[in-house]
Order: sequence, then structure tokens, then C-alpha cells
Amino acid sequence: MEFVELIHSTLRLATPILLASMAGLLSERSGQVQIHLEAKILIGALIAAAVTYFTKNTYLGFFSAGLAGALVGVIYFFLTNRLKADQVAVGVGINILILGLCPLITKYFFDSTGSTPTLDISLRAKSQSIILLASIFFLVCFYILQKTKWGLYIKFSGEAPKALLTEGISASKVRANTEIFSGFLAGLGGACLSLALSAQFSPNMSAGRGFIALAAVIIGGWRPVPTLLAVLFFSAVEAAQIKIQILTTSIPTQLIQILPYILTIIAVSGIWKSKRAPLFLGKNGDN
Repeated sequence: MEFVELIHSTLRLATPILLASMAGLLSERSGQVQIHLEAKILIGALIAAAVTYFTKNTYLGFFSAGLAGALVGVIYFFLTNRLKADQVAVGVGINILILGLCPLITKYFFDSTGSTPTLDISLRAKSQSIILLASIFFLVCFYILQKTKWGLYIKFSGEAPKALLTEGISASKVRANTEIFSGFLAGLGGACLSLALSAQFSPNMSAGRGFIALAAVIIGGWRPVPTLLAVLFFSAVEAAQIKIQILTTSIPTQLIQILPYILTIIAVSGIWKSKRAPLFLGKNGDN
């Protein structure tokens, strides 16, 4: 019984990370560094909780979260591809911007320094629903990359953008569409946090999940199935550390809580050199 509960907990915890990792996978394959996944998740979590609270509609909350993440993607694309700013610098800047913007929004609308009001239980998303949502979008992303022209364009955009130009296709346009869709996915991941794994938005509730999602993409070698396995591994570790906290008091709680992040660092540092990133990752424009 405990094993079944651990599996269920793993799948629940995996949903925001899986959605964010698929977002990161698509955009990174197109050549765009996704340091700002954290910002997309965080703003998605806030907007989902706020919209659901005011409209009493969970579905609208999820959709609004996706739009918020997509808007972050638009801002990122404009700064990096139109203004030719460095992708890593812009990503870090957006993370800091959203981190500071969230308390400002909650202060204006809820007179709070960071949190939104607790949602009624009837407005919270069920675990089965978010697991199904994440599973569907994983299959969608897998299909896009493996079976569609758009997926082929994404791959060429990150590996050989000049080849797209010879066919009259702009790599910048491919990256723009990919970044917007990726932002939508990551925003949905944020909605899973505030509407299912919690009952409200709280300060910095993304808690590094954007970076874990990016680590999963790297460990997975920028491929969907290995990335999924990496996400499940990290989520299983997180589920296990929660279980350990319940079962024992002899180990400091803080030490148990940082376990997933320690394993993330170890995994990335050991595998990064053996995985080749997309050739044009981090390079702006069509060249």
C-alpha cells in the first residue's frame, strides 16, 4: 500500500516538472536557452490562483496561467531575437523580474506581501486530472518532435538554421512559435502547483522546479522519453524525502529537503559532458 502511495505521490509531484521540461525541451531544441523556466512556472502559479479565486472557474485559471507563461515567452523572444540580447542574461533577468513582480501583484489585488487567499476545495484540481493533463501534453510534444513538420523545423532551427532559409523558412519564426507554446506549457505547470499541489499561491512556490526541469532536459539528452525518465527520477526522490520526513525525526528536516537538489547537481555534473546540446543553442537570429 505504501508503495502505491509513493507511486501516486511521484506522479503528482512530477506534473509541473514534466510540463516545464517539455516546454524546455522544445525551446532548447529550437536553439533557445531556457534558464527562465522558473519565471514561467512562478507567474503561471500566481495567475492561476488569482484568476480561479476571482472567477470561481478552475479551467479558466489553468488557461490564464498558460497565457501568462506564453507572455513571458513573448518578452523573452523579443529581447533575445529582436534586440539580440544574450539569452542567458535575459533569462536570469526575467527570473528576477517575475520574482519581484509577484509580491507587487498580490499586494495590489489581495493586500498581501506574497500569498493569495486559500481556494475552496471545490475549486482545486484533482490529482488524476493534472496527471492526465501532463501525460497528454507529453504525448503531444513527443508527436510534434517525431512526426510533424513543425518538429522537423524545430530541430533544424537548433542545429542548422541556414538549412531552413534555403527552404524559405525563418528560424526566428520557428523559435517564436516554439517559445510561445513552451511558455504556455510551463504556465500550466505553474497552475498545477497552486491549484492541485497546493490551494493557493505562496512566495517562490516554484522552489527551483524550473531548474530541475532544465536539468531533466540536459540529462535526457534533449530527447522526450529520457527526459520523462529523468523527471520521474527527481519526482520519486522528492516523494521519498517527504515520506522520510514523516517516518523519522533523527535526521534534520533541512538536510532531507535539499536531497533532490543535491542529486540534481550530481546528475547534471556527471552527464553534461556526455550529452551534446543543440549546435545553435544560445545563438540568436537565423544564422
